[in-house]
Amino acid sequence: MTEAEARQRLDTYYADTLGHAPQALSQPGINLAPLIEQHAFSSLFKNSILVIHAPSIAGNERSCVALAHPRLLEPLRRFLAGLSVEQLFETLTLERLTRLVCFEFPHASISPGGPLVIARFVTPAMFRPFRGPEHASIERLDEHNLFNLALLSRYSGGIYALRDEQGQILSRAGIRYESEDVWEIGVRTEVEALRGHGLAKTVVTAATEAILVAGRVPLYVHNATNVASEKVALALGYQHYADELLWFQSE
Repeated sequence: MTEAEARQRLDTYYADTLGHAPQALSQPGINLAPLIEQHAFSSLFKNSILVIHAPSIAGNERSCVALAHPRLLEPLRRFLAGLSVEQLFETLTLERLTRLVCFEFPHASISPGGPLVIARFVTPAMFRPFRGPEHASIERLDEHNLFNLALLSRYSGGIYALRDEQGQILSRAGIRYESEDVWEIGVRTEVEALRGHGLAKTVVTAATEAILVAGRVPLYVHNATNVASEKVALALGYQHYADELLWFQSE
């Protein structure tokens, strides 16, 4: 699987998820359209009211798809007029955009780190696996433990984990089957004191290898302010695929 093939698979996945043709992801400028609820089935966009997806490669002018709840379409049309894709991601513009969303949806929510998230991917040629001292201790969680069942319900592709001597999970990387071609990795190191010691890189390496062996594209999504998560992705060779802005309807 080459980089071009991986990007094409990601384009198809995002286009299907967001209810648009893949070509819509490569049209220059900001393209506003209604968010079609039945298409936003991915865990990435659950309860979303505004999704802005901007792939990193799109010819001479960067492309961007903005999918919004019908109540946001008219105010957004006025707000976005004359803006370039790059301007849309500037701090002051994002602050104004958040105020606009919250005016229409007072209980709208974003992640604690802000609305901007980064989607990354890796191919076999790019991948730089991490072989730390804990590598031999990685296990794939099974269904015999009730606690494992709760975790596995969130990760359809299984979970790779490191445990302490008492059996408590120290760090884990789960796989979600987002589509036939794209599988997402979610990672967490449970013990804060152990963060930054290579545990996350170890379990993400195992999950990435499983996805690549299966012939799928590993997708790694993190908040732009999560420097630790970004370091894990970059250390393993993950490349930038797209910037995304996400606002959600509070449950």
